[in-house]
Amino acid sequence: MRHRWLVTTACLCVALGQGGVTLATVYDFSTGAGTQHFGYGISAALPMPPATNTVPSSPFFGASYTAIGFSDNLPLTTNVVEDPGNTLVPAMRFVFSVSEPRSSINRLDILWEGGAGEDGLQQVWLWNAVSGSYVLIGSQENVKMPFEGTV
Repeated sequence: MRHRWLVTTACLCVALGQGGVTLATVYDFSTGAGTQHFGYGISAALPMPPATNTVPSSPFFGASYTAIGFSDNLPLTTNVVEDPGNTLVPAMRFVFSVSEPRSSINRLDILWEGGAGEDGLQQVWLWNAVSGSYVLIGSQENVKMPFEGTV
């Protein structure tokens, strides 16, 4: 099997509320990567989701961050992953370190645009640091999947 990812953008919006006013901080890749946000790819071994939050572990570099910095129909297109044993799945991992105190966060809004280069189930997982495992927050049968979710 051959796998290829097409990713347009990924971002996390942290909504804070106080006294009926909602403020938001957006974490995305419009300014590249930095101390609070990173991307990794491009495949992971089955089963999915992985048991740890360190898979996949190959870091993105400059051009990859430029490609996923904006929702502009100019996606990051990964190299093909050859998988003759059919034991790998296309996978990307985005890490956003949130600077707001946990007690002030009302919700997390997630945006991910992308998909695999072939038909199949696309899934978006969120790491739950309390439980130490991933939680499925969305899935869809599609080649390209824009996903917006709230946690």
